[in-house]
Amino acid sequence: MKFKDSSRDMYKTYQTFYRLAFYSVDHLGFPAELIHYENIIIKPEKDTKNYKIDLEDKALPFGEKGIFIGIETIKPDHVEITNSMYLTTPSILHTNSEKQLKFSRFRSNNWSKHSRKSVFKKKYYAIPFIKTKVVFEK
Repeated sequence: MKFKDSSRDMYKTYQTFYRLAFYSVDHLGFPAELIHYENIIIKPEKDTKNYKIDLEDKALPFGEKGIFIGIETIKPDHVEITNSMYLTTPSILHTNSEKQLKFSRFRSNNWSKHSRKSVFKKKYYAIPFIKTKVVFEK
């Protein structure tokens, strides 16, 4: 994962953590069933640019259609929010794609496709920058 510092002078900034979740892909191409139940928490520091996580020991089943990686922003226990207007940092860096590859949901409701276009390349969609290396075992 790639991160950037989101600090701004106009807003109070708080540290954030991220929780990873892994889902199968349904027949419509949306996230489906949760395929790994262990909490995987990423705790990047404010100045973190790249973050590597080794999932080799997690034995994630990778179906024919692939998997979805869910990234949830979570508030660290030590953070006390005192403002209603604030930013969290580090934030996930985004890249561009010709396809809509980003999905979201709120409080376990239905998944919806994001249609946010890239700020820099108007014909492309903005998606989180996650680089993966997959090794298949039979």
